[in-house]
Amino acid sequence: MSDVATVSVCRARVALVGEDDATARFARSLSERGAARTALRGVRRLTGTALETIDGEIASVLDDLLDVDIGDALVMGWQKHSALRAAAERTVTTAIVEEVVVLATHRITWTARPAIDLLIEGRRVNSFEFELSVVVDVIGLTAVVRRGYLVGLRGGECVIAATLKLEGGTLAQRRHHLGLERHLRLRAAVELARPPEPTPRDGDVELPADGQRGWLGPQPA
Repeated sequence: MSDVATVSVCRARVALVGEDDATARFARSLSERGAARTALRGVRRLTGTALETIDGEIASVLDDLLDVDIGDALVMGWQKHSALRAAAERTVTTAIVEEVVVLATHRITWTARPAIDLLIEGRRVNSFEFELSVVVDVIGLTAVVRRGYLVGLRGGECVIAATLKLEGGTLAQRRHHLGLERHLRLRAAVELARPPEPTPRDGDVELPADGQRGWLGPQPA
């Protein structure tokens, strides 16, 4: 996902822990699971303080990785939404140039699997493989489609359920409601459909591109 989402809703880490200190929350969860201790077992013996420091560093990197807006996940879902695609097709193939679409309640899911390598003296001793799952139930949203593009979003609310796991164990989990009228912002139009390619008519002539040889008219003897 991009750093600047086309649709802004909320950051992934906020979906997980709200306005709390995400790094501290992740570090505490990692320490409770003994993440660093398990990864270094048989490799190097460290004090409890040193292990907590490693857990804290992993949490800090994880916090950065989750500093992305989940809006792009919504865009990918809406680009596949049948009602939006049908409206977009009509706005590029008929005289209708704009449609307002009232969307039924729908669900969009997104899963990401960030990984963090733990190195000691330049050698990788472990790779922490996380799984982020985000489920968004969108309710009462109205979309404006113009000339094949999603250009506006009005009203609505959503329920966001976010879960972060490490090797099957849950590190953070949160479910909350969000009013889309206040929090959802569309920063750029989203392409849903393209105009069809024009069909050549009898008598149409396609000239050769610049720099290429071509002959217009009867072929020379």
